[in-house]
Amino acid sequence: MYLYFCPDDTTVALDDVRGIGTYGVWDTHGKDSTRNPMAELKAVRFFQRMWTKRYRDGSPVMVGKPPGHELLRAKNESRYPGGGFITGLISKGPIEEGHKLLINAEQLYPPHAPNMFGGEAVEGTPTASGRDRPDDTNKASALGNPRAKFNWRYVRSHTGPIDLEQELARWNMGKAPGEQTRLMRKKE
Repeated sequence: MYLYFCPDDTTVALDDVRGIGTYGVWDTHGKDSTRNPMAELKAVRFFQRMWTKRYRDGSPVMVGKPPGHELLRAKNESRYPGGGFITGLISKGPIEEGHKLLINAEQLYPPHAPNMFGGEAVEGTPTASGRDRPDDTNKASALGNPRAKFNWRYVRSHTGPIDLEQELARWNMGKAPGEQTRLMRKKE
């Protein structure tokens, strides 16, 4: 089993969650514990790799280096997942400076810089978060929310019943896939 974790991920970075998707699996269970989770997981062939948008010594943190310990947070890096102070206050899951994790997945040839950005509406940088493009689930949830505010596009006026499937097909006709919509609703 492979875990690809990202210390920049704020999804499971809450202080009371501390999910392995952000922090990885630590070598020790705590200061007063004799448990070693990584040693225990070795029997089930558990491997982990770290992906991060962070740069160290002017270069990206490479994925696929030889197995060994890797700093979860180096000196002068953000204390909080996501890299922002406000995000950190919300997440409340600080990362200790100098904490190392065992990255035990096999070496990749060649090691490579992770591509942490792509497909966003606004692309991020190593020090600033991007903005995700809404996926179909987000769009459907928003359309079903009567309090959601949208920049609605007027299609046309019509009296009488409307076949939304036909309207949808008419709207999408000739448009590039990224300009099409899968959802439409009739204004009451």
